[in-house]
Amino acid sequence: MRFANLRIPQGATITSATIEFQVDEADSGPTSITFAGEAIDDAPTFTTADGNITGRGTTTATVPWSNIPAWSTLGEKKLSPDLATILQEIVDRPGWAAGNAAVIIVTGTGSRVAEAYDGEPTGAPLLRVTFTP
Repeated sequence: MRFANLRIPQGATITSATIEFQVDEADSGPTSITFAGEAIDDAPTFTTADGNITGRGTTTATVPWSNIPAWSTLGEKKLSPDLATILQEIVDRPGWAAGNAAVIIVTGTGSRVAEAYDGEPTGAPLLRVTFTP
């Protein structure tokens, strides 16, 4: 997921960061994922090239989301765990500047399907960040 034009100054203290997902498909199978950020100052847009996501370097900071409960109600909002450590690592980069873009990469097992910007822009993942400059 790429979040563009983040108005977070370089070196700000991230106090919380979550992603709000909107359920697109019901699923209750076992699912555990891990979030990481792209370790870059200003994340480029995604392309259709092979390895465009898997080839991106990731942050040292990762956040697991284990044993995710069933997603059974279409349109329901779900919040990720706190991703502040990931965002902190990104905004602490010397080349980070307010207005840059950040990417959050998800890996894991199982399935939870959320709306995507390309499918339904109003239901796309929403990054919520609180910080102090």
